Amino acid sequence: MAATQRAAVIGAGAAGLVVARRLRDAGLAVTVFEQATRVGGTWAFTDDTPEATGHDVHSSMYASLRTNLPKEVMAYPDVPFPSHLPSFLGHADVQRYLEDYAERFALRPLLRLRTKVTDVTPVETYELKQHGNDGQGTTTAEPGVTWRVQTVAAEDASNSSQASNSSAPETHTFDYVAVCNGHYFRPYTPAVAGAEVFPGRLMHSHSYRRPGPFKGQRVVVVGAASSGSDIAIELSKVCGRGSQPPQLPTDNCCRWATVADAWRCAGRRAR
Repeated sequence: MAATQRAAVIGAGAAGLVVARRLRDAGLAVTVFEQATRVGGTWAFTDDTPEATGHDVHSSMYASLRTNLPKEVMAYPDVPFPSHLPSFLGHADVQRYLEDYAERFALRPLLRLRTKVTDVTPVETYELKQHGNDGQGTTTAEPGVTWRVQTVAAEDASNSSQASNSSAPETHTFDYVAVCNGHYFRPYTPAVAGAEVFPGRLMHSHSYRRPGPFKGQRVVVVGAASSGSDIAIELSKVCGRGSQPPQLPTDNCCRWATVADAWRCAGRRAR
């Protein structure tokens, strides 16, 4: 009988959980490596930020975030969101949904939490195969590949990707590796002339959590896609001069074309 094939899944977010389930159901021995302390990936909200902790933080969630897609098109095909929830969900609703999914399909025994994958390397292999019967055939070496996966223990933080300084690396061998670490982890900050001499604070939305720290300040939000629009509207209630927040016309808020347009929509003159 052939040995059970082994599969590694990197990441226990929305993609990693369903991949782990399907590979397990196909008969593979599955291990899911997750650097945080819980499932959920980017949906696992934390107040931690890279600036505060001194190391990478995986989640880009801010406290008020709601989905920009309705739950009816976000759910796994065979697991709908609870009917009592609104179409546009808060991040805590999505996180709870993913945790329930892991419980419902018994995925927790597959998880290696607080475990960071540091290296994945293909290793060439050869398997001897006999062709023909009664000893009259030939033997050939069939090439193949396995995967060497190196891991270390991650720091005991809610959503940290920092490796523990005291942990010794472990090496594992798998027949398959599924990389499900998402694409909202590392913020992209474009080079802007003069940014290096700007006396104020420069930050990426990846590190934004709540509007409170910006009360009374003047803030420019560069970018008016989903997170930029959300954050600009939220900050407009606490930033700038005067005690009354500006009225934001709903027919314009989704059509900002430039930074200047965003400021006009917020009732301010671009500076």
